[in-house]
Parts: sequence; structure tokens; C-alpha cells
Amino acid sequence: MFKSSSKFITLIAFFCLLASCGFHLRGNFDIPNSLRIMRILPNQPFDPFQRSLKKTLISNGVQVVTDEDPRAKDSAKLTLQSQLFSERNVAYGSDGQPNRALLTFNVSYQISDAQGKLLIPGASVQVERELTLNPTAYLATDNERARLRNDLIIDAASQLARQLSIAPVP
Repeated sequence: MFKSSSKFITLIAFFCLLASCGFHLRGNFDIPNSLRIMRILPNQPFDPFQRSLKKTLISNGVQVVTDEDPRAKDSAKLTLQSQLFSERNVAYGSDGQPNRALLTFNVSYQISDAQGKLLIPGASVQVERELTLNPTAYLATDNERARLRNDLIIDAASQLARQLSIAPVP
């Protein structure tokens, strides 16, 4: 009887310490209430970045609405101004062929409230990953490039949500 109660008390103490140190699950952000209902413009439901962004926002308690939704007139607007993937060689082998490249994904955006007032004018998120190029395994390199592009999209969506959590809202 004493063993199980001491284990229980130890477990409770552990969770109290964990909560008191400010532990949060990765990817969870506290989005301000004025940004809890949001439209993403332009609405492109098949864009991989927008799909990832919507998923990230929804998991953080944001309701993503479309123009047809009656709540759209009372929602904040996240306007995606541009998305750009780029790749540049950063290292070359002894034969002069590139053997490493830097993949970069940059998203420019702005956020306005329901009245149209700009809350965040002209912000951007940029994420980078390094890719090892292997000229003898071209298909494997292409698969790795596609995987890294997907990782960049997910990381950029997470960083944009993080920036929303610290947005200067009235």
C-alpha cells in the first residue's frame, strides 16, 4: 500500500515540476483572441504551404474560414504575398561538380484585422536546409530534395504560427 502511494506522489510531483518550468509541447502556440478566426488570402486549397499552414493553425485553435462563411466578415486576414523556393550550390567537389546545395523557402505575408487595419505589414518567414548532391544517385537526390521541400513547408508554417502568437494586437 505504501509503495503505490509513494509512486503516485512522486508522479504528481514530477508533473507539477514539469508544468512549473514552462514546458509546452512543440508546435503549440497561444494565438491572440483577435486572430482566432482567420481567412487566408488568396484561398488556394491545393497549395502545399496553405494546406500545412491551415493544419498548423487549426491545431493551435484558430478557425480558418473561407469567403463564403458568415464569420468571414469578422475575421482577420492573412494575405500571402509571395512564396519562393530557391536552391544554390554551397560546396563543390574536386571534380568541380556541386556536392552540396542550400534549399531556401521564403514566404512573405501581412495580417490585417476584421476592420482592415494592418497588424503586421510586410513580414516574412525564411527557412533553409542543406542538401547533399550525389551525381551517381540522381533519383535518390531528387527524392531527398522533395522530402526537404516538404520539411521546409512544414517548418515555415510553424514559424508563421509562432509569429502570429506574438503579433501586436489591440
